[in-house]
Amino acid sequence: MAHITFTLQQLATHIQADFKGNPDYTVQGITTLSKATPDHVSFLSNAHRRQELKTTKAGIVILSRKHLPYCHSHCLVTSNPYLGFAKIAQLFSPNVPLEYGIHSTALIDKSAQIGAKVRIDPYVVIGPRSIIEEGAHIGTGSIIGSDAWVGRDSHFFPHVTLYDGVKIGQRVTVHTGTVIGSDGFGYAKEDTGNGFRWVKIPQQGSVYIGDDVEIGANTTIDCGTLEDTRIEEGVILDNQIQIAHNVTIGAHTALAGCSVVGGSTTIGKFCAIGGKTSIADHLVIADHAMIAGGSNIAHSIEKPGIYGGPFLAHTNWKRNTIAFQNLSKLLSRVRTIEKQLLGNRSPRVRLKV
Repeated sequence: MAHITFTLQQLATHIQADFKGNPDYTVQGITTLSKATPDHVSFLSNAHRRQELKTTKAGIVILSRKHLPYCHSHCLVTSNPYLGFAKIAQLFSPNVPLEYGIHSTALIDKSAQIGAKVRIDPYVVIGPRSIIEEGAHIGTGSIIGSDAWVGRDSHFFPHVTLYDGVKIGQRVTVHTGTVIGSDGFGYAKEDTGNGFRWVKIPQQGSVYIGDDVEIGANTTIDCGTLEDTRIEEGVILDNQIQIAHNVTIGAHTALAGCSVVGGSTTIGKFCAIGGKTSIADHLVIADHAMIAGGSNIAHSIEKPGIYGGPFLAHTNWKRNTIAFQNLSKLLSRVRTIEKQLLGNRSPRVRLKV
């Protein structure tokens, strides 16, 4: 396979950056500052790693203007080096042309509609009346139920499961082990006189996934009870996320791994939610909200901002975290003050660890 090469001028034009150095200087790969050779482009987006500019052998470095004086390589100067890295990394990772065709082991119902230039890998099952649009790639062992829809140029990695009626937009990527459209956790409690039992609520809705969504491995998105669960365009979901029934996630929101979103919660557009975050059911999260990883959100968030911990504004959460780390010192000081004020008398309230 021939090497992919780009000049400094070409890269600068691609990411709309200024540059310093020979415009015809050529690189053929991208890697970290520590591993780069003169044939590589690298990047600096974290000021804590600025010392690596002294030792890197990278031919070209993407950086911000404030770090330009420390760079001895050819440079691409941009206000967002990490974004520049992402765009250039795409240049060095072009999509491999799809080999179209339907494997002989695939089981496809006669009523299903399969578009042109589709790739369907071994042991795929596609149910009645489902539609697979042009350019889609369905990975090995994936199961698509009846009346489902997979949009143009979408890509399922192996062992993805779509339940009946699920609709997937265009250019959607779904990674291995993900299940879309499984029953929501809907049950009503019935008193039996000496206890209770759970009565299952039929889940009659489905799931709608918008265009340009990416869903990580082993994520589960439940169908709606009466209306559809909705994931709007441009959303990115990490691995092992649970999206409950009737949830709506607004466009271009990102959820990191192992997060949980309770039923009937609406998350706005352009939100960023850290890993292992738990969001309770029937809440509304405002557009542009940012939630720190490990948070437990039990109330709606009405305004954009940064939030963390047990539903506190991020600034208050950080103050409380610091205070908690100093509780033992504070307790020692209180005991010293008690002795000074009370002498040998016992305090009415004794503080214990």
